[in-house]
Amino acid sequence: ALEYYQKDLEISRKHLGDDHVHVATTQYNMANVHVIMMNTEEARRLFWRCAEVYEQVYGAQHSNTVNAQIKACVVSPFGLVVVVVLALIIVVSLYFIIIVTYSLLSWFGGRVCSWARLGVDWPAEL
Repeated sequence: ALEYYQKDLEISRKHLGDDHVHVATTQYNMANVHVIMMNTEEARRLFWRCAEVYEQVYGAQHSNTVNAQIKACVVSPFGLVVVVVLALIIVVSLYFIIIVTYSLLSWFGGRVCSWARLGVDWPAEL
C-alpha cells in the first residue's frame, strides 16, 4: 500500500503542490500504514505535516485537523502506552459494573420472585 501512496504523493505534489488537502490526505493515509508497520517516528512526522495543512485549509478546530494532531501525539510509544492503559481501565471498570449489577439483580430478583410465589409482600426493611 505504501508504494501506491508514494506514487500518489509524487503525482499530487507535482500537480497540486505540497500544501494541498489531497497531498495531506495521502500523507495521513501513509501515516496510518506506518503505524501498522510500527514506524512510529515516520507516522508522527506525517501526521504533524498533515495537521499543519489541514489547519491552514480547514482551521484549527476542524475535526480533520484535531484528529491528525491527536494521532500525532498518540503514535509515540509513550502515547500508545497511555491509550492502552486507559482502555484497560475502562474495560475493567465496565466489567466490575456489570458484575455488581448482575449480583444485585440476582439477589433482589431472587427475593422478589420467591416472595411473590409465596404471596408475601415486599419486606419493608429492603
